Amino acid sequence: MASSSDVTANLTNSFNNAADTYERRMGTATRAVARHIISSLPSLPPNPTICDNACGTGAITKAFLDRYPHGHVYATDNSPGMVELMRQNIDQSGWSGKVKVEVMDSVRLHLPDNSVDANTMNFGIFFTSDAQRAADEIVRHK
Repeated sequence: MASSSDVTANLTNSFNNAADTYERRMGTATRAVARHIISSLPSLPPNPTICDNACGTGAITKAFLDRYPHGHVYATDNSPGMVELMRQNIDQSGWSGKVKVEVMDSVRLHLPDNSVDANTMNFGIFFTSDAQRAADEIVRHK
């Protein structure tokens, strides 16, 4: 049986390899789900902050900032390739100062407890090394 670190490494490599074509292959689906996720959030305070956990290319971030233009986002992904694409999207979309992105494993988010108003994940729970730990992290940060 593969260890958790082996699973994480394999998943990270898979998403690094898919990063360049991810938006073309998955973008329509992830954007549609992201809009639904953001519209389903409970009432948020003015100028809310969210974590876009397993951010990929930023579908949740875009849907969130379209709805909350004065909001802020911590965008995290375990794939350096996806984080690089997200950085490009930040530059191209004018999100600088609103979005902070970094490589971070969804099962070990390095954010203080209760540091965001909502913690979102778009399909990412299926691609974690430990879905329960990832779910615990989502709850810990909201």
